Amino acid sequence: MATDHASTQTTQRADDATGVAPWYRQTKSFARRSLRELARSKVALFWAILWPVFWYFLTMVLFISEPQGVPEAELAAVMADTKATNAISFGLFGAFTVTLVSFAQNFTADLEEKRYRKLRSLPVYPSADLTGRFLAGFVLALASFWSVIAVGYVDGASFDLHSVLSVPVVLASLLLFCIVGMSTAVVLSAVVTKGEYLTVITNTTLLVLFFSTGFNGVQPAMSPLADYVNLVPNSLAARLQVYHLTDVHGSAAASAGVTPPELPADPVYLVVLLGFAVALWGVAVLTMRRAVYGGDAGE
Repeated sequence: MATDHASTQTTQRADDATGVAPWYRQTKSFARRSLRELARSKVALFWAILWPVFWYFLTMVLFISEPQGVPEAELAAVMADTKATNAISFGLFGAFTVTLVSFAQNFTADLEEKRYRKLRSLPVYPSADLTGRFLAGFVLALASFWSVIAVGYVDGASFDLHSVLSVPVVLASLLLFCIVGMSTAVVLSAVVTKGEYLTVITNTTLLVLFFSTGFNGVQPAMSPLADYVNLVPNSLAARLQVYHLTDVHGSAAASAGVTPPELPADPVYLVVLLGFAVALWGVAVLTMRRAVYGGDAGE
C-alpha cells in the first residue's frame, strides 16, 4: 500500500508502470464519488438545505420578538440586523450539519458496507481519500450556508461587507470550520462503529454546541459560555462572519443582542480558528492512516 510519504517521482513511476494513480488523481476520484452520492441523496439535501432554512423561519416567528424601548424609526433596522445575524447562525448550523452529521453518516456507511476491505488492498493514499471526501462535503456546506443567507436576504436581512477583505475572511472562516467539523466526524466514525449510535452522537454534539454557545454565538446572553464565545470554533466562526457580513457593530450589535463580548475584529481570531482546523485535520489524517487503512475499522 502506498503511503502519504511517497515522493512525486516515485508516484509518477508507479503510475506509469502499474496504473496506480498519483495523489491528486485519487483525490479527484474520491471527491467526484462523494459529491455524486451527496447530490443523489434526498436525505442529505434535506438536512443541508431545507432543515436550516426551516429553523431560521421557526426562530424568527416563534423566538424573536421586537425589542422593547427601541424608537420606531430604528426598529426596522434593528430587525433587519437581527434577521442577518440569525441567517448567519443557521447558515453555519447547516454547514455544520453537512460536515459533521452527513459526512459521518456517509463515511460510516462505507465502513459498514466493507468498502474499506478492498481499499486497504489497493495503493490508496489515506489523505487523498480524506481530502476528496472533504472537498465534496465542502461544496454541499457552501450550498447550505449561502442558501440560508439568500433566504434571510429575501426575508429582509441587512447585509453589508465590512471591508474589501470581508469575503475572503468569511470564506476562510467557513472553510476552516468545515475542516473542524469533518475532522471530528472522521474521528467519531472510527471510534463509534455503529451508524445508528453515530447519528445520535453527532446530532447531539451539533445541538449542544449550537445552544450552549447561544445560537452559534449570535445571542451570547443565552449562553453559559458567554465569556468564551470568541474561542469556541462554531461561535467564533459565526461571529467572525457577523462582523464581516453585516453592519452590526457598536450600539447596533448591542441592540441585536450580539454583544457583549465584542465581536472578534482582530485578525488573531482567524488564526485561532486556523489552529483548531490544523490540529483536528492532523488527528483526522492520523486516524485515516492507522485506524481505517492501517487497522480494521469497520470490521
